[in-house]
Amino acid sequence: MSNGKLSSVLRGRDRAIIGAVILANVIVVVGVVLLARSDDGENGQNDATELSRKLPRPGRAVENRAIGVRIRKPRGWAHERAGNSLVLRSPDSTTILSVSLPPGATSSAGVLRTAQAAIRREYRRVRVTPQSGRVADLPAVSVAISATNRKGTPLNIFVAAAEGRKRAWLVQVFSAPGARTKRLAEAQVAIGTLRLSG
Repeated sequence: MSNGKLSSVLRGRDRAIIGAVILANVIVVVGVVLLARSDDGENGQNDATELSRKLPRPGRAVENRAIGVRIRKPRGWAHERAGNSLVLRSPDSTTILSVSLPPGATSSAGVLRTAQAAIRREYRRVRVTPQSGRVADLPAVSVAISATNRKGTPLNIFVAAAEGRKRAWLVQVFSAPGARTKRLAEAQVAIGTLRLSG
């Protein structure tokens, strides 16, 4: 599938869903792919080695002070503040990174459950794999999700919920099939610069 067709996947129904959820102040149904999947284990290992050798440097910092989010966006990526979220988009629109603060959210477990339920409603063939680790140096719960949209396009989604003193944030990266390894590396590096306060 060409980059043009991949971009149209994100500009169609998936992006409409994302916008609708942001406007509804519920959660942002965009996902994150931090893991590039491969049917060939050797290729997957080569991809990981390539990533570690060529990690890009992050660009300038952007923030949404209303929700206590600051992140250094990848160079060339666009960003948008939309109420309770900060969304970063790759130049080819194949990868989207979102950080949002669901209204009234205080529990990371509750935020993650809500995000998964929204994805299950909108996508088919949803498979969830629990992940471990911290986000922005905060305790977090996270999952890697593979799913299929209504056009039949397979998607990889990473969803994490980080818990602060008084609130919990939803961090997601959504990547269409065929997103270049560079885009996934850029998203990963950006998440490494994420700072959440509150």
